[in-house]
Parts: sequence; structure tokens; C-alpha cells
Amino acid sequence: ELKSILIGAKINRIIEPDGDEVIFTLYSGKVFNLILSASAKYCRVGITCLEKQSPLTAPNFCMLLRKYLLGGEIIGIRCV
Repeated sequence: ELKSILIGAKINRIIEPDGDEVIFTLYSGKVFNLILSASAKYCRVGITCLEKQSPLTAPNFCMLLRKYLLGGEIIGIRCV
């Protein structure tokens, strides 16, 4: 379901509001937020309209994602 929205989207911003949650701000004709949650209770991937604040200092994992993914384009999605 997300393929039609995500393919070709540019990654503009990455935040990690919680230790088990990452939010990508994407642009594909319009701006939207993709949430990736690895929470044991609420694991999910989806589009959200919630605006969460990023912490004052970004965690190391978030900085790593920003280094390699910021400005990139999503070219494919697959489930392994």
C-alpha cells in the first residue's frame, strides 16, 4: 500500500523522538511523515500526521541515518 506513495520520495529530515521510533520527513509532490517503530508493543510502519519533537541532541543511531540517508531517494520497497 505504501509503494505508490514512497517510491520516488526524497528524504528531507530524520528524527528519533523515542529510542525505538524513527520518523522520516519525505517529499513526493507533498510533504508527509513516515514513522518506523520497533516498539515491542506498537511496532508499525505507516504515514502519520503527528508532529513529534526531536530531542535537543540527536542519538547516535539518528546521526548515522542522517549521514547516509538524508537527501536520498526511495527507489524500492521489499519485504524479506
